[in-house]
Amino acid sequence: MHCLYEHSGALPSFLVITDGKTSDVRVVKETSFPILSDSIVSIDRAYIDYYYLNSLNNNRIWFVTRAKSNIDYTVAGQHPVTAKGVVSDSIIRLNGVKTRELYPKELRLIEYYDDETKKTLVFLTNNFNLSAA
Repeated sequence: MHCLYEHSGALPSFLVITDGKTSDVRVVKETSFPILSDSIVSIDRAYIDYYYLNSLNNNRIWFVTRAKSNIDYTVAGQHPVTAKGVVSDSIIRLNGVKTRELYPKELRLIEYYDDETKKTLVFLTNNFNLSAA
């Protein structure tokens, strides 16, 4: 299920049901998925498309995804860590020639340790204003 949730109305405003093999990015690209500026899009890390993420950023749409374990980046800065569970809150730039071409701007990489599951989760976003928690 691919869903656009309108927070202000507390209802889905767009919904597409596909088989489990269809990526969110493909659905967005192939439909008239109406994403407004200042929306926050959550994207499955298996389908990270830096060109698409850059287009979201250019349209002032926020995104959050889990970073792949092999992400190649350089830390350009740090935010102070103040929330419980947040291990680090970094400003990064992608290193790969192709990925840097597809997404040339800075990103935010947040490492969060989930005490309940004993796992560290790594998130990638273009939103530098929200709390890391």
